[in-house]
Amino acid sequence: MTAPTPTTQSITQNTRTVRRRGQYQHARRPGRVKLRVLDGGPKSFEKVIESTRLRVGRSKSADLQIEHGSLSGLHFELRLGRTGVELFDLKSKNGTFVLGRRVYHMELHPGDEILAGDCRIVLVETSEVDVEHRSELRDDGLLGISEPILEAFARVEKVAKMDMSVLVTGETGAGKDLFVQALHRHSPRGQRPLVVLDCAALAEGLADSILFGQRRGAYTDAEHDRAGVFEQASGSTLLIGEVGELSMKLQAKLLRVLESKEIVRMGDSKIRAVDVRVMATTHRDLPAMVEQGKFREDLYFRLAGIPFEVPSLRARGPEEVEHLAGQFLAEANRKAGTSLVFTADALATLREYGWPGNVRELRSVVGRLPALCDGIEVEPHHLALSDYRPRSTQLDEFVRTGTLKEVHAMFDRWFLARVLKECGGNVSEAARRLKVNRKTLVNRLQELGLLPGE
Repeated sequence: MTAPTPTTQSITQNTRTVRRRGQYQHARRPGRVKLRVLDGGPKSFEKVIESTRLRVGRSKSADLQIEHGSLSGLHFELRLGRTGVELFDLKSKNGTFVLGRRVYHMELHPGDEILAGDCRIVLVETSEVDVEHRSELRDDGLLGISEPILEAFARVEKVAKMDMSVLVTGETGAGKDLFVQALHRHSPRGQRPLVVLDCAALAEGLADSILFGQRRGAYTDAEHDRAGVFEQASGSTLLIGEVGELSMKLQAKLLRVLESKEIVRMGDSKIRAVDVRVMATTHRDLPAMVEQGKFREDLYFRLAGIPFEVPSLRARGPEEVEHLAGQFLAEANRKAGTSLVFTADALATLREYGWPGNVRELRSVVGRLPALCDGIEVEPHHLALSDYRPRSTQLDEFVRTGTLKEVHAMFDRWFLARVLKECGGNVSEAARRLKVNRKTLVNRLQELGLLPGE
């Protein structure tokens, strides 16, 4: 198959970034994609769609409806970002092919021809777009498309401007440190270096010196004057990582500095004023620790001037897993010079896995694929998820850590998918079996992304 030569300019600049007083502002317009349909009727036609995401198929709900018998209701989806265009096959019956190879997820470029069933569609032109804050924070390593993560991105812009302490909570591997770095970078203090204190690695005997500094001769090995982290961060931001690991004694010392904004170096009598914005992170439940007497209540309220929760990968949903896996695979392909693509079974495995290590674990799993795959298609066994457990077997973990809404959605996604499978995808039969109104079931399936054909 020979792809037609684009007749219009391939890529145009469509976003603008303005640096002003340490903040980032974006002039944003919708994404734009031009498709040429070669087999959608008596003659070919072109269609321009302004959107960051569009679905193609025979269904009236498709963004681009094409009356072609070989197409599924919703056949494939295109997602536009500033780095390019991604194609996702939507479990189509007759498959999606590029360059003669069936694909489930891949990056496209202007001029590429897509074969959806027997229908040929050419990607003629795209414009760069700003996808739901993703590119706005891309330089900070923050990626995502789900509603929970987009809400977190939006909060970064607001919270960064407020010169108050921030307590960033979330599970291990969810990206707490990345959010702190973004909050600092986009704040008025962002021109100065972020200073980091890791409480998990803070030895009790060295804590005073590290926190407040020392004067030469303060103790046997104190051969030089040295500033502590509060002095180093004066005028900037201090990240106190895993603050829940601090002993009660060190909590008291930390509270005194936060209240007085003054420190005294070990072995010295001079009082030094410090101007520090504190951001703390923890994966622990600090309110529960306060109730148990393991964390000072006054310190908790001092740190939690603005609480900021980073959603777990589990809370972001399977669509987010698939999206991030695609981003990480594209990154791994660039580094290794490979052209790996996920099969439908591999994507299903990724979506169903519980990801106890969150985004960090997902990046690690995908990043090692070039070394584990002997072809170009990534199959489930290449993922090497030795502790793979379907979501249905993780109820105990989710009940322990998730919210009512998260656990409810997780259980419904597993339970309803199983019922649908047993009913052969027949929604009416599933509704009768579950003794619910068909419309009620359809609405819930749509919410969970389980409606057959979608």
